[in-house]
Amino acid sequence: MLPGNNRTRSVFALTAVTAAAGLGVVAVLAGSMTASASSAAAAQDAFRARDAQTLLGRLGLDAHALAAAGLTPAQARQLAGAALAYQFGPDLREATSGLARVEAAASRPAAAGDASRPAADRDVAAARDRLRQRLDHGFAFVTSQLDPAQRQALSTLRGNASRPVPIQYRVVDRTPAQWVALRGALVARRTAQARGAAVPQSAAALLAQADAHPEVGLAAGRVRDWGATIRSNVESALGAGLTPVTPSDP
Repeated sequence: MLPGNNRTRSVFALTAVTAAAGLGVVAVLAGSMTASASSAAAAQDAFRARDAQTLLGRLGLDAHALAAAGLTPAQARQLAGAALAYQFGPDLREATSGLARVEAAASRPAAAGDASRPAADRDVAAARDRLRQRLDHGFAFVTSQLDPAQRQALSTLRGNASRPVPIQYRVVDRTPAQWVALRGALVARRTAQARGAAVPQSAAALLAQADAHPEVGLAAGRVRDWGATIRSNVESALGAGLTPVTPSDP
């Protein structure tokens, strides 16, 4: 065999090895890029789910509220999808942290002769208004696919979220005095039951009247029948990164 043929074969072999190595590098790089893209997508989904959970929590739209307002499990899942679709999660975070900052600044003791207090109070009021506007916008967005009665029920529940009574009683607006009386009757019943005593007649009568309200009874039944299923649907939607159903932006 001629020496030139050996050299040619060596060149071909070296070229083949180099090409194979190059293809291997390309494959590794492609795999790395795919893994990086997958990790980035997963991180984005996690942020989106966290923002959706924060939004629903700040709006008081938990599973019991959704059930009490008459949403079906399918509607609750759709609402969770709308929360995932909401594009202003960062704005909500900024509005929340901004309020915390100005409230912290306003809470510091003022030095003698410091005339900045009125300005600090104005900053707090402005920050609270920004947060309220962002929450109102989020509420309108995520509930836009519901019927008017359901939106109104959720709005009422949202307005009464701070009332320390079972959720079925929050579907009805009351005067401040009525809220106090209802809370007192609930405490009196719980105390009597813990002691094995009879519930005071006045408390029993007030609670019987409250329970007789058609909206209260309806809400209690809905929470009992659908609360657990709705919670499961919402958690599944947020945890799975459900492809959001985008409502019309108000």
